[in-house]
Amino acid sequence: MADLIDYQKDSYHNKGFNWVLLIIDCFTKFVWTVPLKKKDGPKCANGLNDIFQEFTEWPNSLITDEGKEFYNKDVRKILERYGIHHYSIKTKMKASIAERAIRTLKSKIHKCLVKNNSKSWIEFLQKITAGYNGTYHSSIKMEPKSVNESNRKEVFASLFPEIDNVVTPRLKIGNIVRVKINKELFEKGFTRNWTTELYKIIDIRQRAGIVWYKIADLEDYVTSAYQMEGYYDNEIYEYLANKTDKEEVKLLRRPQCLHDSKLKKYIYELVFFPSNGFCLDNKPLPLNTTMKLKFNRLRSEYSTVHIGSTSEGQKAHQGQPLEITDCYALCEYVSSPAMRNYFTRIKSKPISYKYQEVTVSTRDIPENTNNITLHNIKGGNTPAYFFFALTQTDSFQGSMSKETTSFGFHADLQNINLTLNGQSCVGYPMRITNELPIWPYYRLMDILDRLVSPSTPNTIALDSFKKSAIFGHEFMASEESQGWMNLYLDFKEATKNAQTLVMWSVHKVKVTIDEHGQVEKEIL
Repeated sequence: MADLIDYQKDSYHNKGFNWVLLIIDCFTKFVWTVPLKKKDGPKCANGLNDIFQEFTEWPNSLITDEGKEFYNKDVRKILERYGIHHYSIKTKMKASIAERAIRTLKSKIHKCLVKNNSKSWIEFLQKITAGYNGTYHSSIKMEPKSVNESNRKEVFASLFPEIDNVVTPRLKIGNIVRVKINKELFEKGFTRNWTTELYKIIDIRQRAGIVWYKIADLEDYVTSAYQMEGYYDNEIYEYLANKTDKEEVKLLRRPQCLHDSKLKKYIYELVFFPSNGFCLDNKPLPLNTTMKLKFNRLRSEYSTVHIGSTSEGQKAHQGQPLEITDCYALCEYVSSPAMRNYFTRIKSKPISYKYQEVTVSTRDIPENTNNITLHNIKGGNTPAYFFFALTQTDSFQGSMSKETTSFGFHADLQNINLTLNGQSCVGYPMRITNELPIWPYYRLMDILDRLVSPSTPNTIALDSFKKSAIFGHEFMASEESQGWMNLYLDFKEATKNAQTLVMWSVHKVKVTIDEHGQVEKEIL
């Protein structure tokens, strides 16, 4: 949500700056501010662009008032570049959250100016903004700068404590109502408070105990349900409804398409969810178009349709194709800010996604061996991380008493060496001088960033590691980016059972998708 702060009277003391552009995140209450010299489209667009460049993720929508400083081609171009939907609230509230933040910031700025006996607010603007973001906010029960992925559920619960409240609506679907007229401040009380037009309630929705009613004109009333329409014979119409019902239905229908009075054909609504492209637009199909619909419902008045005159007595039973000509679809458009943001962004430039791709491979190790050498266990691009562990081969051969994930530490293992292109990787060879795998344990914890990370204070215990010993290595930038990896294992005594080496290679990957659906994959 965005709005402007007026400081025109102190322009001389602030290097010609007259306005402050403020943007507030309605969820986290985090505030960004940028000073402006003019209240016009280009200046506002540049200010918005400066703020958006600080974002790691762009918002789906921006709410402002209906001022020309926000509704112009320059601002529209910036918002389209970032795929942001711009709209205004059609009530007296306008950008209320931004206006409340402006009140707080202006109060802090005024106190600062009085304390320093100055009129130069531009010197303190960013410091005061940072102070606002670091101050406890009553609505989210924390500081705005403290909101992150881990505590967003707590913030949501603070903002919407009664989100699951359900109330009984006072009105019902089908009720005829009038709409209250919003009066201006100091407007006379004896003027009309309600509209003279009548409306019909067609949908009721509620959230957090607040009820919304969707209304439509009586004359242009069309239900919001998905409908497919086609011709049916007059005799069938008489069979479905009497004369009184027939007239009422005609009043509530949208104008009939290709109505033929000589053949006495009317439009009949087949109530079901349309498939394929019928949800995309609400336009008539080309003339002489033939469609075949297949009814998969149980037999009922909706899934059994008569064709032709009653004397011919033809029926379309369940599963039998029904041919309808010159039909069109009535579809309800459902707006998705996330999808709109995606398609708008992908038109301006390809979208990239980063993720970690994991490949798993195995190598069998024969029994009765002391020194094991495994050549070319991994080739090509060097992975970002490489993990490996030993388990008994019987677990891969249908043994019910052993699990494939039982990577217990082998007490006789005394030396491990991982090489890349013949050179030992950093930290290898790794020697185990006693039966406690202390060095492999701390190395794995370091790779997983669980040694000193405050977000994960509970590390894996050494005893737990012995029951599921996984060895790992994080490849550094100094190591080669491509090559072949070898693994060497030395045991004190020959292995009594056949072992299987399980290996996980983790690559950092970036996938780029353009507007034509072309996918380009790159290993980072």
